[in-house]
Amino acid sequence: MNSALEQHIERIRMATTQRFSRANVADWVKKNTYLNGKPFTTAGHEYQDKIMSDLSQELVVKKSAQIGLSECSLRLTLGLVSIMPNFSAIYTMPTATLAGTYVKARLDPIIQGSPFLRAAIRGEMDSAVAKQLGPNNFMYVSG
Repeated sequence: MNSALEQHIERIRMATTQRFSRANVADWVKKNTYLNGKPFTTAGHEYQDKIMSDLSQELVVKKSAQIGLSECSLRLTLGLVSIMPNFSAIYTMPTATLAGTYVKARLDPIIQGSPFLRAAIRGEMDSAVAKQLGPNNFMYVSG
């Protein structure tokens, strides 16, 4: 999907058909986010599908280092903020400096790599501490 009109039509289609929900947000992530210019995949990291599809209110993950959980978590959050009406999420980091660095180094590249997310971002609320995706959905990162 290349044109702004096609992206707009896809956002309308998703909103009206409700194809995506909390239960299948992993599918949304794979369809609408990219890594190194290619669609995001959980191949080789299939446990990420289970994490993203878990419907629990609290999720505890016991993990080793460097398994992609930060990447998975950001994509999951962007998916939820994109598909759930009037939904907001907040990431709280140890310091404001770390929060700003995290947004610039991890969150912004995901948004910039996705035509859907780039088109959904509202320019009036696109900073290192807050992102508005659509009319009533927000993602905050604070420290």
